[in-house]
Amino acid sequence: MLKRKALTESISSNLHAFLKKIGARSESFELPFKGIVNLMKAGASFHVAAMTADPRIVTKQERQSLLDRLASIHPALVHNLEEEVVDPYHPHSKGCNTPASS
Repeated sequence: MLKRKALTESISSNLHAFLKKIGARSESFELPFKGIVNLMKAGASFHVAAMTADPRIVTKQERQSLLDRLASIHPALVHNLEEEVVDPYHPHSKGCNTPASS
């Protein structure tokens, strides 16, 4: 029971961080996790990716909470998680102002 309570508290704190970062509605927080469960039930081949390798976007606590949540669905999800870093697009960088050649 204690582990479930800790997971619930962790999810709740991540929900608030999620809403603050992207301005989404609270109901949208669960959608990716429901999608993962549905893909697994359907026997689909997929990988979960998250911007968890970028400390500018995700704190260590938020990353751990995500790992715990994925592990609660299936431990293999944590092992196969594709962690990514945000690579900002800079439209005014050198070379970006030239039109593409036809």
